[in-house]
Amino acid sequence: MRNPATKTLIVFLCAVISIATVSCSKQADTPDKAFAITKKAVLKNDWNTYWNMLSSASREKFDKQVSFMQVSFKNLPVANQQRMLDAMGMTEQQMLELDGRSFFISMQKNEQRRQAAMADNSRDLFKSSVVIKREVDGGNAVLYIEDEEGHTAKLPLIREDGSWKLDLAQMYSF
Repeated sequence: MRNPATKTLIVFLCAVISIATVSCSKQADTPDKAFAITKKAVLKNDWNTYWNMLSSASREKFDKQVSFMQVSFKNLPVANQQRMLDAMGMTEQQMLELDGRSFFISMQKNEQRRQAAMADNSRDLFKSSVVIKREVDGGNAVLYIEDEEGHTAKLPLIREDGSWKLDLAQMYSF
């Protein structure tokens, strides 16, 4: 029979291997896999995974947008501040503590509630979309996707640290 230290080491190593396997499964080694991971995250309302699938430039732009928004908020008349807080569904303290990640996730949740209330189908592009064309040029790629109704979209991606990420920074001026 093995001693307790050996058993503990084996259990620890098994746990590390399991965690590494799960972590690697979210690694997008192709642009198509990045889209598939993001699509699954959106459909499951897994906003943390969606955030992690964004390029560093995209996440940085969200951080800058929040900083600008917070400065602008402080300069608004009190009545306008309250309207802004009501629209965002948060308190002043929550607004001033926002960062890009929490803002992005908050936006996704608010949009989800809005769509549910209006029976909006705008997420259908993710529900039924497939990649119809891909262009890869070194560390940059563009996926062309189409839904079952023929609506198309162009998604830019960038390769960072060996993984493909959605590059919303190219799509939106923020």
